[in-house]
Amino acid sequence: ALVEREMNRALEQVSATALGDLTEGDPRELMLESLRTFLEAVQEHPSTWRLVLTPPEGAPELLRCSIVRGRNAVLNSLARALRPISHSADEAPEPELSARILSAVADEYARLLLTDASRFPPERLLTHARGWLSHLSP
Repeated sequence: ALVEREMNRALEQVSATALGDLTEGDPRELMLESLRTFLEAVQEHPSTWRLVLTPPEGAPELLRCSIVRGRNAVLNSLARALRPISHSADEAPEPELSARILSAVADEYARLLLTDASRFPPERLLTHARGWLSHLSP
């Protein structure tokens, strides 16, 4: 019951951060707003996110399977959002890979916030993300 409750809570919170149509604004700013919402959820519900992002060693299979399902749903949603802006004349579109990288970065920011919030507050993480995203192609 605990696993189900916390995973449902996490999926609800992640749904609130889902990217919409990135062609309807500055994609970087839309991604940063999504990240801000995610980090706020992590900050407000640290127990939920510790369970999701740093499951205990020997965690029950139910928890591991639930985390994998949730992660796959997030990756699919992110890849769909990135698809319209993932094309360039010089390169093949890779929204799936981009989604995985962006998700990994967001997860690491969340882990830093959970483990050392005084050193890695949300504003510091968002400033870093803004700089990092500015180096990506439009």
